[in-house]
Amino acid sequence: MVLLSVQSFSQSNFDSYKMAEKTVQELNDRMLLTSQKKDSLILIFNRYYSDKNLNKTKDNEKFAKAIEQSRDMSVKQVLSPFSYQEYLRYIEEQKGKVKTKERLRHGERESTNLIDF
Repeated sequence: MVLLSVQSFSQSNFDSYKMAEKTVQELNDRMLLTSQKKDSLILIFNRYYSDKNLNKTKDNEKFAKAIEQSRDMSVKQVLSPFSYQEYLRYIEEQKGKVKTKERLRHGERESTNLIDF
């Protein structure tokens, strides 16, 4: 049982790191980051995604806001003011994509229920 816990923990860390790398790559495509800034941002986003994963079980909106604010403050320390504004636009776009996906899923569920015989 302990082995399963360790494997689950390492797997979730791996996933959060992979997500952090993907996020930083998307940011790099928009603003051409130095390797030092990329490394710093990967650490920030890895921590963010790990914390966010822990929050899934808590379903606590205050905690979610706190980890987002912590992420944003850390990112602000790494990026120039211009790049930080581009980062904020990126975050807003990502939030819009998530909301659209949630609405589509919700709508699909409703229409599925209506067709049920």
